[in-house]
Amino acid sequence: MDTDTRILFLEDAATDAELIERELRKANIAFTSHRVETKADFLKALTEFRPDIILSDYSLPQFSGLEAIRLLKEKEIHVPVILITGSLTEEIAVLCMKEGADDYILKASLKRLPSAVLNALKKKEAERDKERAVAALRQSQERFQLVARATNDAIWDWDILADEVWWNEGIQTLFGYGKDEVGTDRDWWYEHIHPEDRSRIAAGVQAFIDAHAKFWSDEYRYRRADGSYALVVDRGFILRDDQNNAVRMISSMMDVTERRQAEEKINYLSYYDSLTGLPNRTLFEDRLPQALSLAQRNEQMVAVLFLDLDRFKNVNDTLGHAVGDKLICGVAERLRTCLRGSDTVARFSGDGFALLLTQISRTEDAARIAKRAENSAVEIAQNILDALKSPFDFDGQELYVTASLGIGLYPHDGKDSQALLQNAGAALSYVKEQGGNGYRFYAEDMNAKALQQLTLENDLRRAIEREEFVLYYQPQVDINSGRILAVEALIRWQHPELGFVSPVDFIPLAESNGLIVLIGEWTLRTACAQAKRWQEEGLPPLRMSVNLSARQFEQPDLLDTVARTLRETELDPTFLEFEITEGAVMKNAERAIDIMHRLREMQIQIAIDDFGSGYSSLSYLKRFPIDRLKIDQSFVREATTDSTDAAIIMAIITLAQNLKLKVIAEGVETEEQLRLLHSLNCDEIQGYLFSKPLPADALKRLLLDAPSRPALGPGSIPDVRLNTVSLALRS
Repeated sequence: MDTDTRILFLEDAATDAELIERELRKANIAFTSHRVETKADFLKALTEFRPDIILSDYSLPQFSGLEAIRLLKEKEIHVPVILITGSLTEEIAVLCMKEGADDYILKASLKRLPSAVLNALKKKEAERDKERAVAALRQSQERFQLVARATNDAIWDWDILADEVWWNEGIQTLFGYGKDEVGTDRDWWYEHIHPEDRSRIAAGVQAFIDAHAKFWSDEYRYRRADGSYALVVDRGFILRDDQNNAVRMISSMMDVTERRQAEEKINYLSYYDSLTGLPNRTLFEDRLPQALSLAQRNEQMVAVLFLDLDRFKNVNDTLGHAVGDKLICGVAERLRTCLRGSDTVARFSGDGFALLLTQISRTEDAARIAKRAENSAVEIAQNILDALKSPFDFDGQELYVTASLGIGLYPHDGKDSQALLQNAGAALSYVKEQGGNGYRFYAEDMNAKALQQLTLENDLRRAIEREEFVLYYQPQVDINSGRILAVEALIRWQHPELGFVSPVDFIPLAESNGLIVLIGEWTLRTACAQAKRWQEEGLPPLRMSVNLSARQFEQPDLLDTVARTLRETELDPTFLEFEITEGAVMKNAERAIDIMHRLREMQIQIAIDDFGSGYSSLSYLKRFPIDRLKIDQSFVREATTDSTDAAIIMAIITLAQNLKLKVIAEGVETEEQLRLLHSLNCDEIQGYLFSKPLPADALKRLLLDAPSRPALGPGSIPDVRLNTVSLALRS
């Protein structure tokens, strides 16, 4: 008995109660007690004191022990009652026991009282345990019936002794059986298990029964009513009797067919490319460390090849993604045919593949994988390039593709996966920089160059906010008068550590990462503001020529950006000219025509830059709303020594005159070039012969110092004074 045991005394004699308490304490029974005499106090104590046992005198002045017992019975209060009285006839004692008393003790003999109290409490606790067990069983049965009706699983309850099986409605809904088709014995269940799984499941169930286990679980295929099989997970609970014999087994069959299919699909998509069926980057990077570990144990080499299709974006842009996807699948199939069974080819990115070549025994073998020397056989890399030479035919559309391959060898080019992948990637970048359609082994200086390129790109991203860009301006001069008509804005990057970085180095980088859009907007705003500033300073208005990159030309908000810039800088749009390359306008000629018309509506002039170096259809050229053609300097450079270049220049000038366009030649550096251009009736020149690109302040001084020159007569050689300023500026 614990210290929380509460004893209620129904006793009118306080001394008798003390004697009883003393007897209980002698027996080391710990308790707290409360004594009452009347019915009212008794009822109050039942709710407030909440006794664990009642020790009652039989006869009290206003109340009796028998009345107390009947009152407890009436109110359904189940508390043990022991009668302790001075005298009690046998008839009354029997009556009290029938009414519910647990025992009776005479006050003259209290030695049996402690054991009577303990027995009554134990009996009551046993009754309570039984009631709880019965309630729990009833609740469990109710829950089982509820779950059996509500669940989507097929639940079976097997009475092992009677060999009878009960099924819930799940066996019908899951597997399509009619109510009258469902068997009631174990054999019916076994017969519907897939033949390849049946013996394993039967043996497993029997083993669990024999091993005295409680829980059983397995996965197997179960036949549906239509003859197909469902994949099920079956979990069972085995009930046992007091001798630990299995008497009942309750189990739940869950159809996991769709879930397993979904898991397999997710697993497949996690490790395989859905378009080509090749391993993806994740699986490739998982296999690579395993291959390296095996190669290390066997003293072998491993080669990693990165392959990118050259100019694949052009296929998507011109023919659409559907054709692009077919091309990727075609390339994947050809790559498979180039490899051995032990090798792996994976789709690593959009148009990029990775190849893992294993079991390479000697360095010479690895060399033959990637390159052809005079006396070496063509191996995998050359095989790949050769395999891609023949065209791909998609619904009559022939496509020719080339590829770039970068190769890294273990252990020479990296002793772990990360280093090997990085170095193969550096080799690939080198091949692409050289124009593609080839392969290259990794060399140590490649990473240094790649790191330099990455550093330059990171610095380029911060160059605008750090105000590291500056514009230089190169004059465009009337070939007859020598008068400066316009300037071309040329961007320069003044790197805080590297000094001036050539546009040749950072413009292609900006084009590739998209920064050219922000740089172009900065250039346009700065150039327009400078042109307006010169006008406000009293200089004659000049045409400000600004290069518009292909990326800028593709921006949907280009026209809004231009309009906003002109509005903010207050520059008259008639003094703004855009130089656009042939490639930019021919990429989407119809859209280009629309944009150029809208720019012309804003009174902005347009020039085609580097004309003749690209490809443009004359049928489109006559539709372009342009003002001038700019002859590429590659033709001007050799014009006085190469008759072909001179003929091209003559053709361009003649074409422009017929289209009523002005012509400007760039890269003019010698008087001989100037005389030739003048004789061919070129309109304007730009080049070091007159002036190199100048900062804004230097160009302002040039404009202030250059005297006005009269127009030269027809057929005259330009005045040498035209070059005097140029020579001075260059010295």
